[in-house]
Amino acid sequence: MMASLLDRRPRDLTDGTQFQDFMHVSDVAAAFLSLLRSDVQGLVNIGGGKAGPQREVMDGLTQRLGGGDLINIGGRPRGTGEPSNIGADATRLIEEVGFRPVYGGKTRFDDRVAWARLQNQALPAAS
Repeated sequence: MMASLLDRRPRDLTDGTQFQDFMHVSDVAAAFLSLLRSDVQGLVNIGGGKAGPQREVMDGLTQRLGGGDLINIGGRPRGTGEPSNIGADATRLIEEVGFRPVYGGKTRFDDRVAWARLQNQALPAAS
């Protein structure tokens, strides 16, 4: 989606009603460091613990990059077996490790767009 918006190419997407636990990469790194520095043992999920609709991400990125007319929400069916909800149970990360994500909403989108723009400049134009 990001590459399509940056290159001004049309893109068919699902309806965006899937829920996913998106987490800023800086929070992921900080969560791993917090876990490694803790005495907690065993399985610990790294995630925000709160899944949100994928459509929220689609809308947030489109607002920042423009090109809403290029994106066809619902123009592509979900993949076979694609789950409708992917989220991490972050109970142990939050309660035992003591980690809570710092980045969210606006920062998450702004940072993702800035990174994608840098990557897009470094790559040859799509043919």
